[in-house]
Amino acid sequence: MIKAADKLLALADDKTKIIAGHGPLGDKAQLKSYRQMLGTAYARLSKLKNEGKSVEEAISAAPLADLEETWGDGLFKGERWIELVYNGVY
Repeated sequence: MIKAADKLLALADDKTKIIAGHGPLGDKAQLKSYRQMLGTAYARLSKLKNEGKSVEEAISAAPLADLEETWGDGLFKGERWIELVYNGVY
């Protein structure tokens, strides 16, 4: 997702309209914000993974709690999102 967002950001300009798979029509600024959130989440999960934490321990640490207010209305809440992506974090 991070690489895809980076690629799209490189192609987009301020007039670009972005059709998301879920949610409303967006623009480059919204995609940039989404990319920043993904980077933050990845850094936090990567730290836990490198510390040897299991997925259950990562969920218990609530590393994405502060992101929930802005990003928690999506398809998955933070805990479920961690369950889905944690194995792919390195």
